[in-house]
Amino acid sequence: MKTWKTWLRRLSATLLTLTLAITLVAAPAQAKIQSDVDKSLNEQLCPDCNFTGVNPNSFSLVALGTKGNVYIGTKLEVDGDLQATGKLSSQNGKVRRDFVTWNTTERGSNPIQIKTNIPKKSNVMYRILVEGYSYGVGAAINSDVVGYTFAGAEKIIQDQANDYANGVSISQYYSSDGYVVVKLTTTNTYCLGFSASAWFTNPNGNGFEISATVHHQFENL
Repeated sequence: MKTWKTWLRRLSATLLTLTLAITLVAAPAQAKIQSDVDKSLNEQLCPDCNFTGVNPNSFSLVALGTKGNVYIGTKLEVDGDLQATGKLSSQNGKVRRDFVTWNTTERGSNPIQIKTNIPKKSNVMYRILVEGYSYGVGAAINSDVVGYTFAGAEKIIQDQANDYANGVSISQYYSSDGYVVVKLTTTNTYCLGFSASAWFTNPNGNGFEISATVHHQFENL
């Protein structure tokens, strides 16, 4: 009886080992076939990602690109905190949150000039929102500007500036070297801080990749 049971155990172990071996060999081959089928489309979505040996499964995957880009298919769910050290973009780059943040402890009333990389006459339609807190005047900062850098005009057209709180007064203009500048005016900049976000959802300038520098000075740029 012992011999019979021992033989059965050995046979079961052998079959299990054989099944695992077949699975380990077949799975990569199947993944590579699927990867080759979807390779061209995947490369359009993430040109620097290596999809070889990965099963896209209708784009439900995560791939790391050679330039540090991460491609995530379908959706990403985070159970916990999400922290980014840079700006965040969504809707294929049409909405860019917190593309610049800034603060100061300087007192006085010198304006704050946010110089963007939106060129003059570049046919870009945009909305730029500035949010924060002005301790010096004891008020929230919540202001935005919209406009269109039409190629046929010397000034920003179809523009508007709105202040939804009393922290700053917002305006905009072209710098002397031809870029959109958002100007924040206040009576006291002491312990003032803000972040700026942008929307490029209109047909012209859709998904523009914005960046900016901040200058704390009286003279226009």
